[in-house]
Amino acid sequence: MEDFVAASSVGNDKLIVESAWSAASSPIDESQTATSNRLLHDKTILVVEDEPLIGLDIVSTLEKVGARVSGPVGTEKEAMALIERGHFDAALLDANLHGRSVDVIATMLNRRDIPFLFVTGYGKEGLPKAFKQAASLPKPFSERQLIDAVVKLNLPQTDVLRVKR
Repeated sequence: MEDFVAASSVGNDKLIVESAWSAASSPIDESQTATSNRLLHDKTILVVEDEPLIGLDIVSTLEKVGARVSGPVGTEKEAMALIERGHFDAALLDANLHGRSVDVIATMLNRRDIPFLFVTGYGKEGLPKAFKQAASLPKPFSERQLIDAVVKLNLPQTDVLRVKR
């Protein structure tokens, strides 16, 4: 696992803080993308994240490896509407949306047999009570850690050959 350090220093009455999130946003190593591209290519993934910049970063990372992404959506209502009318191979779910638990969304994903991963800055303690043992990815994370975590969801693979006409 990679280490992330938030460095701070005080000089001339100025406080300088390096964001641990930006430190975590290292690019994907191109030598590791072939397998991820194959495993996530054309997979439809829902992103539920209430922090727009984090959500867009997640979407960008998933699209780099060929996933088709819906979202980011930042409310329970938006997430439930998409789940109700869409088909998803997987979902990434922030464990806390605007200070509220995501129990209802997690339950809906579970009932529809949609594998999901909690993405949280609060650790396992921040997960809904019924889902304490669910897969989770702690924030901040690198692109590589995100891709690896989604791949570990073991999304169903198809052996369909697409022919261009």
